[in-house]
Amino acid sequence: MEDDINIKEEKRRTIAQNNALHLFYEHVAQVLRENGMGIKQVLERFNLDAPATKYGIKEYLWRPLQFSMFGKKSTTELLKQQEIDQIYDALNKFFVEKLELQLPPFPSIESLSLEEEFKNRKYQ
Repeated sequence: MEDDINIKEEKRRTIAQNNALHLFYEHVAQVLRENGMGIKQVLERFNLDAPATKYGIKEYLWRPLQFSMFGKKSTTELLKQQEIDQIYDALNKFFVEKLELQLPPFPSIESLSLEEEFKNRKYQ
């Protein structure tokens, strides 16, 4: 009987998606820097004024949103579809409505490949 029940297990995010997450954090930090903003302007509740970095984006923006939406502390726990997109959408909505900034699109597999190719050429 148990063989008749098809249980679909959600897959966790891939290494490429992890790379996309980290590239996204860097892109968001760049948007903030280009607009003269730091973490303080994004998170008014914090009493800190740190420059926008990918670490700051991950730890002060992405991770708290991830935890509040899904109760997951690590990006390794995120489902490869749905959850990453939902967090991105919520973060983008906040940036548009509260900061009047449009986030860059979330990196695709193609953009990750181009980024890696660019880095390889740059350091050769």
